[in-house]
Amino acid sequence: MSSEIHTNEAEAKSERQTLSEALGDVRQSLMRVATSIVRLPMSALPKESRSHFENAGSEISHGLSSLLRSIADGMDVADDNDDENNDGKPGKGLGRKQE
Repeated sequence: MSSEIHTNEAEAKSERQTLSEALGDVRQSLMRVATSIVRLPMSALPKESRSHFENAGSEISHGLSSLLRSIADGMDVADDNDDENNDGKPGKGLGRKQE
């Protein structure tokens, strides 16, 4: 009985892993299709204008990723402050000292 439970749990975990990978592939394919659709009108632009447009898109992507990285770093600092102000005990409030 116990070995059946472990087998079923292992099978369920394997199925979840396979489903997760399949969903990741579908998400990646959808992003490629969406990107291709957005870029389709760009093919009508002259080469120089297309190059400027692509560079602007790249800079916007870089800026957004930098912004998100900064936000994540700020959250890490707040979490570290929280741990320091509460004797290392997590979950007592964003950097505020608890009594």
